Order: sequence, then C-alpha cells, then structure tokens
Amino acid sequence: MTPERSGHKILIVAADPILGALVGTLVEHARYAAAFPAPDELPAQALERVRPMAAVLLDISDVNGASDLFVSRAEKLGVRVFVFGRSDRIAQQSEWTRRHRLPAFVLPEEIARLENALEGVIPDAVRPRTVRDRRGEAQRDASGMLDFTDDHGIHWTVYDRRGPERRNRVDRRFVSDAGEVRHCEITEQEARLVTVAMLSDQLSRATAE
Repeated sequence: MTPERSGHKILIVAADPILGALVGTLVEHARYAAAFPAPDELPAQALERVRPMAAVLLDISDVNGASDLFVSRAEKLGVRVFVFGRSDRIAQQSEWTRRHRLPAFVLPEEIARLENALEGVIPDAVRPRTVRDRRGEAQRDASGMLDFTDDHGIHWTVYDRRGPERRNRVDRRFVSDAGEVRHCEITEQEARLVTVAMLSDQLSRATAE
C-alpha cells in the first residue's frame, strides 16, 4: 500500500531564507510537512533528526549542504535529494549534480517542474481520486492580466497593486466572477511566480474586503 503523504517531512536546506520560505510553501501545498535545520544546526545533523523524512530540497548555494558528504549520508538513509537554485549556480554545479544523479531545478522559472517532482515522491493514493485529480489553472491573457481558476472551479481575476510607501511589497487582489474581493500581501519575488501552487496558497491566506 502507498504510504499516506500527510505527516511525512521534506527537509529544506536553503542559504537564502526567503527562497527557503517560498519552497516551504510549495512543500506544504503538496501536502507534506516542511522542515528546516534548527538555528546553528548543520544540514547533516538535521538529516539525522527529521523524521519521517520523504525527501530533501537542497539549495545549491548552501556550502554545508551541497557537499559529497551530505549527499552520501542522505543516500545511506534512502532519502531522495532534489537540488534547486539560481540558473547560474545550477550551471556552475552541473558536473556535481550529474555525478550524484541529483535532479536540479532553476527557481523560480522551474517551480512547476519541482511541484510535479514532489507529487511523485509519495503518490497520494490515500486521497479520493476526484479530489486528487482536480487541479486549478493559472494563465495570463493577451493584456497581461492574470486569470486563476482554483481547485473548486471558481474563476478569479488577479490584480497586483504596488505603493511607494511599502517597498518590495505587493497587494495582490483576487476578484471572483461573483464580485468577491480578497487581499493578500506578498513580496515582489512571490508576485513573479505564476503557478497554481503559489496562487492557491495566496488565496487561502487572503482576507475578504
């Protein structure tokens, strides 16, 4: 029987805490529990502590995690390792990732690929198929407007408002076809990520007008 995904943890080792938080949101949306090394804890120590562990998401820029020793320890524990990071860092470390046969994902451009990879770590056979197979949609129209259909089939038009008083912060507005308006404050980096996973999480955190 396929194990239930809920409760299994994915260890996120990230040099950039903002990028780590974004990846953590993706992990939670995939119905895993996101785990991080504790303050002053080395990635190898977190690897021994976190249980039950489904996989590791490793920032290619993390000097303590992106090492032969760390990957070797993960392999001995039977834990899959996925690497993520900026395109230039992924390219620089391409020989290392090939040698260890580590799937690498350029973020934020390949966040959808990473989402699909997480879906395959533990197939979610416990959830009813009618729920598991139902997916939202997200796309931009010809004018650049963002259209989002959530997993309940409700269509939302998404607007981003930026104000000079709060730099690097965006007021994202979801407006349904029925006229319901919800607000969610996000970062500029989050605003550039147009994926079903991210929009679903933002909508769940949004407050009604």
